[in-house]
Amino acid sequence: MTIKKAYFSKETRKLLSLFQDEIQFFDYKIDDSIKVVSIELWEYNQNDWENIGNIFSDINDLKENKLFRIGLKIDNNIFNVYNILDENISKYTYKYNVDFEDMITTSYGFLPDTQEIKANKEIVLYYKIGIKENYLDLEDNIIDNFRNIKCDKGVVITINFLDKEIE
Repeated sequence: MTIKKAYFSKETRKLLSLFQDEIQFFDYKIDDSIKVVSIELWEYNQNDWENIGNIFSDINDLKENKLFRIGLKIDNNIFNVYNILDENISKYTYKYNVDFEDMITTSYGFLPDTQEIKANKEIVLYYKIGIKENYLDLEDNIIDNFRNIKCDKGVVITINFLDKEIE
């Protein structure tokens, strides 16, 4: 089971390059052990990470197609999440309240390469962090554990593949 940046035809890539920093797509392939996919939105303010939204997708009934796609568009303090399951597309919009204006240094990024999916282990799809100093210490890997990063402000989108149904 894996998740990776989506691959598109040359023509589609050319069109999407217009939105390169604004939208990213990810494909994931799972097996029958995964029952629910959870996309979680996090923000860091006041020295604590807070969950500001969850999107749960019950994929237990979608046995035929276990290859799915997610689109993320980040724009002016708004997350747009496009959940593409089979032929159904759902759009979710969340506003985050983190202002990076007073940060001296910021860093952001998307999932850089193919990641192995392990049940009940979150994977970072997008992050943006800021500090009030000139030096950003990325000793810890943001993708592996964003909660250990020393920052003053931040936003993160994670995905988690659950092997149990949500009650």
